[in-house]
Amino acid sequence: MVTATIDVPHFQMGRVTNRTFNVIGHNLATFAILSLLVAIPMLIMQFGLSRFSSGVVANGELNFSALGVVAIAVIVWLLSTFLLQAGLIHGTVTYLNGKNARVADCLSTALTALVPLFLLTILMLLGIFVGALLLIVPAIMLAVMWSVAVPACVTERTGVVGALKRSRELTRGHRWAVFGLFIAFGILNVAIALAFSVASGTPLAATSSVEAAAALTPLQAVASVLGSTINAVIGATLVASIYYELRVLKDGIGPQALAAVFD
Repeated sequence: MVTATIDVPHFQMGRVTNRTFNVIGHNLATFAILSLLVAIPMLIMQFGLSRFSSGVVANGELNFSALGVVAIAVIVWLLSTFLLQAGLIHGTVTYLNGKNARVADCLSTALTALVPLFLLTILMLLGIFVGALLLIVPAIMLAVMWSVAVPACVTERTGVVGALKRSRELTRGHRWAVFGLFIAFGILNVAIALAFSVASGTPLAATSSVEAAAALTPLQAVASVLGSTINAVIGATLVASIYYELRVLKDGIGPQALAAVFD
């Protein structure tokens, strides 16, 4: 069982990483069930793409049907990922508080946060999109600055705008470390995707191309979704662990205080 240390002098990437995989390892069954929040929508969308073999651009013109499906798929994927984050945040905080994380409680927390998480998803997408139009750097800065908005919204019940402000406050002074963790996670993400791609014979282009995804066999589609789901679980738990680290640093609180919001 994990014992939290309150006296933390600075953000430690290694500690956050170790906590992330320790939490996953001790809650494997619970987190595997929660991962269905992402896996099921992804499977549905994966097989739904088979209707649009012509791709987003056909004969030099936009295929608005395919473009609409892709847009909806992105929104649904982000929302389901944030719901998974909400459930895993509950599970992570509960485990750090020395209690067993129960699937029902994690799902209850995730579903309660559904509406604010949806609105938060839209606001974050718009903000990052505008940042990307200016240049890629502002978009990255916003993504890092808002990286713990979801756990802030779930555990502190700040509201949508309040969650963005709270994330900005928590990450201030630690954004390079947070960015470094996300870079490391990105490398791990690619490695896991590559491993599943090689094992199943799935082309890597299927993760970024509508027509390639539409051509996948059922086995390849399942393998692709499985790899993506594993990455989603690791990523969501990592965000929860980063949030916990930042709360200890900024507020000096332990898991008991965090867990009290779920009582």
